[in-house]
Amino acid sequence: MSKTNIIAEPGKQEIVITRVFDAPRELVFKTITDPSLVPQWWGPKRFTTTVDKMEVRPGGQWRFVQRDADGNEHAF
Repeated sequence: MSKTNIIAEPGKQEIVITRVFDAPRELVFKTITDPSLVPQWWGPKRFTTTVDKMEVRPGGQWRFVQRDADGNEHAF
């Protein structure tokens, strides 16, 4: 079971999402930081996700690209 809290305050340009999982902390961390695992859970299943860049460090960058069946790309 997981619990999700979302905070979006008027006038601020940030959204804080907190989620609690019933899983070992190390496994959850690996799932969101290992580029080989991200495509298994990121986004709708009808898209294919590719991790273009993933720098897991303070100030790091990430870029994921999703492709639909028609070849359209949606980058994050």
